[in-house]
Amino acid sequence: MTTLSSIRETANIDLILENQDRDNKSYNYDGTLAVNTGSKRLYLPRTGTLGTFDMFVATAPVGADLTVTINKNGSSIGTGTISDGASSGTGQTLSSTSFVSGDYLTVDITQIGSSTAGEDLYINFRIAG
Repeated sequence: MTTLSSIRETANIDLILENQDRDNKSYNYDGTLAVNTGSKRLYLPRTGTLGTFDMFVATAPVGADLTVTINKNGSSIGTGTISDGASSGTGQTLSSTSFVSGDYLTVDITQIGSSTAGEDLYINFRIAG
């Protein structure tokens, strides 16, 4: 006999299987931000597609936006922004999203705020497939 509980369990298993190729890659910069060319490489473990990404800071930039350039294998594939006075910038997109195993991302911090620099940057990249 099929019960509501068994239907829910089957649906949850199907959802887990459907989403098993989805994961995240994260970037952290601890402390007061400084403009720099990123050297920390975030290696991508398999072939796939990057989805959207979110940015967060513990201390908001003041006086100007916080901006970063996202690079894949050394070439720019997009920018990210946290607005002046805000602590997050979510749902941001990249111009190029496909990758293969061994590709890597780096993050260049290009603007940090003008009167107060942002602090403790965290970026979460979604791997969509």
